[in-house]
Formats: sequence, structure tokens, C-alpha cells
Amino acid sequence: MNIFANTLNDQSTIIQDKNFQKNLQRLSFIKNQLSSDAKNTSNNSKISIEDRKKNVPSLLKLTPSNIPSRTSGGTADMLPNERKNASFNIQELIHYLNGGLEMTKKRKFIESVLSKDPEESHSIYNNNRHEYITHHVKEFVRIHKPFKKFQPTTEDIGFMSDVSTGFGALNNSHGLFFATLMGQASEEQLNFWLPKLMNFEITGSYAQTELGHGSNVRGLQTIAEYDKKTETFIVNTPTLASMKWWPGCLGKIATHCMLYAQLIIDGKEHGVNGFIMQIRDENHLPLQGIRLGDLGNKIGDNANDTGFMILENVRIPRTHMLSKYRAVTKEGEFINVVKADPKVHYSTMMAARANMTSAASSRLAQACTDAIRYSCVRVQGFIDNSDPSYKAKEQKIMDHKIQQYRLLKQLSIAYALKFTGRWMLEQTREIMNQNSIGIIKNTEILKELAITSAGLKSLTTFIATNGVEDCRKCCGGNGYLLSSGLAAMSQDYLWQVTAEGDYVLLALLVAKHVLKSIGKLIGGQKLQGLMDYFNVINGDDFDINQIKPHHAKDASDFCNLNYLLNLFRFRSIERNLTVAKEFNNNVIEKDMKFEDSFFSSSIELYKAVHSHCYYIIMKNFINKINECKDNNIKKVLTRLCIMFACSHMLDENWSETLGKDQYKLIRDCAYTVMKEIRPDAVPLVDAFDIPDNVLKSAIGRFDGNIYEALFDSAQKSILNQIDPFIGYEEFLKPHLNKELLKRGNVSIDWPAKL
Repeated sequence: MNIFANTLNDQSTIIQDKNFQKNLQRLSFIKNQLSSDAKNTSNNSKISIEDRKKNVPSLLKLTPSNIPSRTSGGTADMLPNERKNASFNIQELIHYLNGGLEMTKKRKFIESVLSKDPEESHSIYNNNRHEYITHHVKEFVRIHKPFKKFQPTTEDIGFMSDVSTGFGALNNSHGLFFATLMGQASEEQLNFWLPKLMNFEITGSYAQTELGHGSNVRGLQTIAEYDKKTETFIVNTPTLASMKWWPGCLGKIATHCMLYAQLIIDGKEHGVNGFIMQIRDENHLPLQGIRLGDLGNKIGDNANDTGFMILENVRIPRTHMLSKYRAVTKEGEFINVVKADPKVHYSTMMAARANMTSAASSRLAQACTDAIRYSCVRVQGFIDNSDPSYKAKEQKIMDHKIQQYRLLKQLSIAYALKFTGRWMLEQTREIMNQNSIGIIKNTEILKELAITSAGLKSLTTFIATNGVEDCRKCCGGNGYLLSSGLAAMSQDYLWQVTAEGDYVLLALLVAKHVLKSIGKLIGGQKLQGLMDYFNVINGDDFDINQIKPHHAKDASDFCNLNYLLNLFRFRSIERNLTVAKEFNNNVIEKDMKFEDSFFSSSIELYKAVHSHCYYIIMKNFINKINECKDNNIKKVLTRLCIMFACSHMLDENWSETLGKDQYKLIRDCAYTVMKEIRPDAVPLVDAFDIPDNVLKSAIGRFDGNIYEALFDSAQKSILNQIDPFIGYEEFLKPHLNKELLKRGNVSIDWPAKL
């Protein structure tokens, strides 16, 4: 307003120009109108919320059918017709993926406690953070408290992860906190704390990561110093960077935490140890010396109060140190209660990574289900361009070759990860007593499992994250809506790539293991377990070309699972051996220290170790195919395995392994198998058996009525509950030309003066 006034009053700026004079007149008109509107606004009371609600029409009732209308998308028959093309028994594949009929029953039992409210699929995406957390806590307690004596198996935990639609705060309490308690607490501690946790008398967080330290657990700066006089540990986060940072459930929900801190007795360091520490009082307020809070809004996963914690001279009783394996006596003597592999102290993290490998397959399976169902209903592009009518038949986007390649590739990855996830959980069970999670039964394979879980967690979360996002992109604009289920999932799942170990750092951790294993081979030792395929390089006269698979002569060679497995095996050996030689050359000829040489080769090591992980995934996929007794299921799984292998070779740089002429044969094989998989696309995602109340997707519904679901979700948007919007009177109304708006859509005589 001041700009207009100054312009009009400054006579020295007036130039005798007709256009300029018109502009000044227009500015004067706007000034007067704004002044008038401002007065009118100040005299009018604001519209009440109740009056705004009255302006909203009743919800349009939708009637799904096969015929398009104002209330029907006309898609009700599309997915049922797709299911008629199935070349296998969907129910039998469901059982096979779950691990048998009994496991399917167990999974259905776990799913049965989920909310069946159809409105939740709409309302949950309108929640603010307070509502997200409130809803999560309410539902989590409702679901879990009746089963407080139920001790889940590794498979049960996997099924629970499959159906978790929002990770939320208490997943940490019944996840990492629970697992650490089971794995590292003494019998007395377990008997005291476990019933209280399962009955929700306490809630827990896993407080390991700090602001300045994450994956480097040995470098944690939180200090727990033993005081003999009071038999307590005095806990401090002495620097800004040492505050606990990122633990889920810590910000607002937890009453206790599993605290990881450097144990110090009489000035001597005894490494990182775990402690049970109360952090909130009976009024759910922080205890003296403890500062707690939430980190703020994240990209996703906002039902989780990811938090920080600052500690200043907080005392913990001596008996609150986790003492299944280690303990401190009254006199301050540090003792090993049970002699065990040092890795046993990281069994919680190992189990968590195994579960995250399994969960990666579930998230990608959900994304594939949404995207493939949508793509088999959504049409775009005319089948016959010679027909000029807009009513000419259109093509399903699933039948566009590039869409088909992208989605069937992700589908094949989801199946590959599904079998590897199951295998990982089975391996975890092998080293634990089934009736007592966390009790190590077989420590001989503990180290290998720890390394394998780290590598597979690194790779599977990375490719699942990329896969979920690509599935979302395949759904165009509707995939951008939270109601698609895909948009929310792509954001809520992102944290898993860095949680419990950043994917790059974990890969490099595995790389060290591979380097040392190859070093053992060169020293004349033999490798066992998953690393035994490297034994072929043992010997002075070894030549890499001796084990290189022959070049394919025909596309059909790439349909041979044994040939494909040999390619993956050779690629891993070749890449890891090449980088190992480079590493040794740096150490021996360039006189580099181990760490310097390691960091110098880190980029190549990262790539090489993932080729090792891909070999494990491929091997598990083929093993599960070979175990299958149903020929029809075996055939469709074989096609998926071929698609998984061929798409990986096409999309990644396999130049060290394949010649240029091989790529055309791989493409021919992939395109052939795509055509064979296409009729089974919907049945294959149906076999994941993910109910609609888990998917929470308007575009991935089992019935295929996507347009009704999308519009119904839009009607129920929080912005559509009132009209006009909040802020209208104050910020928009003063500027609108109400005389013009009163006219509606009527003819205007030009030139108009309004």
C-alpha cells in the first residue's frame, strides 16, 4: 500500500505518457479497492467452523461395476479376468512362500488382530504427528497386551514385520529392547523385567547410536563409571556429540532404555556394555539429570518419536547392568559370567539385521502388489491408432513393454528377497534355542551369520528402497498420492537403509571378512560355510579363466539356472579376488598399513562384496526352486529367477564377466520370459497374500476398483471437511473481486469495467 501511495504522490515521477497514466489509474483503483475491502473485512465476523462444514456436500455414493458411469470406474471385472490366466494354484504358492500350510495358518492368526476398519485407509494419511503416535500406541497395546505370555519365534517376528503398516514407537520397545533383554539379561533380570514389558507396565527404547557415532559402536562416547561406595554406575554424555541420537521410542514414549555406554572402573576401560536405565517417572516426565526430546519431522516414519537424550551424572544400580555374559562385583571387579564368542554381545543387532533382510522382501512385495494391480487396470494409449474415435479400446499400461520390464523385474527381486529373507530367519533360528530367543545355541556359525546378516541387510534394504520407489513412479501421478500406499511406504521405509548400520559401512565390514578369508586361502587354509565356493582359488597354479563359464551361444543358455548361478559365482570370485590382489599389492609393494590400503580400495571393495551377496541371493532362490514339488509353481518360479538374473546383468555393469555379444542374448532371454510371466503377473502378487487392510492402498485393492477408491479417498481429504478453507477471510478474501465473482459464468460485454 505504501508503494502505491508514494508512487501517486511523487509528482516528479509523473511523465506525460498515456500508457503510464493508465497504469497509474489502475494502481489507484487497486489501492481504493484494497482499502475498501480491508474495512469490509474488519467489520465482518469470521465464518465459524460449523458453518464451513455446512457448505460441504454429502459424500457421493459409489457403485463399483463393469460399466463406467458417474459413480463407477467400470473396472470391477479386470483383475478377476487377470486371475483366470494363472498357470499355477495361487493358494499352494501362498503356502510355499510362507513355509507350509501350518505357517500360513500362523500368519493368518497374526493378521487377524489387525484393524478391519475400512475408513482407516483414508484417515491415517490425514494424521498429524500427535495423531500418528496416539493411533500407533492405542493399536499396538490393543493388539499385543492380550498375548503378553506369547513368545514369538523368528518366523512369527517375520510375519509381524510383514503386516506392520506403520513402524511406530512401540515396535522398538517390543523389538530391539525386547530382543536385547532376551539375549543379554541374566535369568534374574529377565524374570523381573520381561513380564513388566509384555504387560506394558514399562516401555523401552534401544539407546545405542549417538549424535557423533553410529555404526562405529566401539567409538561410543557415553560413559558409565562405577562407584564402589554406592554400588552404582554414574552415567554421562560428556559432550554434545555423545548425546544419544536416533533411538526410536526415546523421544516421548519409553519409560526405560537399553543404554550402551563405555564401562570404566577405577579409570580402566572395559569396552561398551549394556544397562537397563529408567528415564521417566510415574508422571511420564524425565528423571533428574536426563533431558529427552523428539528429533522433529522426518521424511517418513513419523509415528515414531525418534529421540535424543542428554545424561548428566545419572546413577544406575549395579544390578541394572545386563549380566548374562558380563558383570561387575560389589568390589568393582569386572568378570565374564559365561565364556562366549565376543560376537555374542551383538546378537541383538544380528537378529535385527536378519529381520530387516526379511522385511525388505515384504515391503517390495507390497509395492509390487500395488503397482502391478494398478497397471493391469489403468489403460493408456490406443491399441488401434487407425480408429479415430476417443472411445477406441485402450491398452493396459502393464502391456507396454517398458512398464512390463520395470515391474516384472521388481517382482522377480521381491521373490528372490522373499526366499533369502526366509533363509536368513532360518539361519538365525539355527543358532538359538527356539523356546528362548537370544540364547545362543551354536556359536561356531555365529561369526559367519553376523557377517552375512550385515551384508544382506546392506544390499536388500538398498535394492528394496529403490524398488519401492520405482514401483511408485510406475503408477504416475496417482502413485504420488499418500492414498496410493506407495508414496507413504517409499518414505516410511527409507530409514532402514541406514538403521542398525549404514548400508555402505556394513558392506565394507563384510569386505574385511572376505579379504581375510581370501588371505586364509592364500595361506593354505580351507573355508567353510557360505565362503567355501572361494576354495577353488587355493593353489599356486590357479587361473581365473579355468572357472569362467563358457560364453553363451544362444539365448536359451540364459534360461539354464545352473549356468546363471555359475555366472554369479564367477563374478563374485573374479571381483573379490581382483580387489584382494590390489589390496595385497598396496600392503606388500607400497608398504601401506592395513587400514590405509583398505580405504584406498574401498570403492572396489564395496562393489565386490555386493556381488558376493547377490550370489547368496541367487543360490537361495535356486535352492527353493529345486525344493519345490509342484511342477507348475516350479515353472513360474524358474521364470522369475531367470528374470531376476537377466535384469540384473542388463542393468548392472557386468563388463568384467560378459562380452558385448552376450547382452543381446540376455535381452532376448529376458523379453521372452517377460511374455511368459505376464499372464501370471496378478496371480503372482496375489500369492504374497497381502490383505487390503495391510496395503492401505487405493490403487492396489484386491477387487481392482481403483477409481472408486481414489475418489472416495479424495472426498475424505481433511481439506474437504470444511468450505471455505481456514485463512480465507484473512489472506485471500481482501484481494478478490467480489463483484466479478457474483456474476458466475455469464456473458461479459467487452470492454468490461469490473
